[in-house]
Amino acid sequence: MAPLAFLNPSGSHLIKRACDMDYQGNSLRDFLQFNGHVVLQRVNNNYNLRSFMEREIELITNSTLLGKGAFGAVYKGVLDDQHLVAVKKYKDGTRKEAFAKEVIVHSQINHKNVVRLLGCCTEENALTIVMELISNGNLASFPLDKRLDKRLNPRYQILE
Repeated sequence: MAPLAFLNPSGSHLIKRACDMDYQGNSLRDFLQFNGHVVLQRVNNNYNLRSFMEREIELITNSTLLGKGAFGAVYKGVLDDQHLVAVKKYKDGTRKEAFAKEVIVHSQINHKNVVRLLGCCTEENALTIVMELISNGNLASFPLDKRLDKRLNPRYQILE
């Protein structure tokens, strides 16, 4: 697979690096160190990302499961400021690469149709991503009026 490269104010190399990661070590700390601490830099710098501890994640979610997938489980949570969040907890530490890629790429996206990344937990056995929760299901589940011309319906434009 060819590496992806996008131009952005912080430089195209970050997304390219996210797609080039190939470290196969055992420790998340070693993995992050091997990849230049890009994930931790994004959390610690001016990307408005919060670093969560595993205990905080447990309190935020109160084990309110929304669903499960190939990478892990997604929980509904409430932050101290009462904002609703979706908390994606990876199944195990073997998904370090996917976790790092998701944080790096998602932290660069700022679009009205994409949920905002709020932070993550980088503890060894608690790889977790915290993002805003948009209720009412997903866009694909909304009924679309088949009578309308697809070009005039903004929901079709977003799906395409």
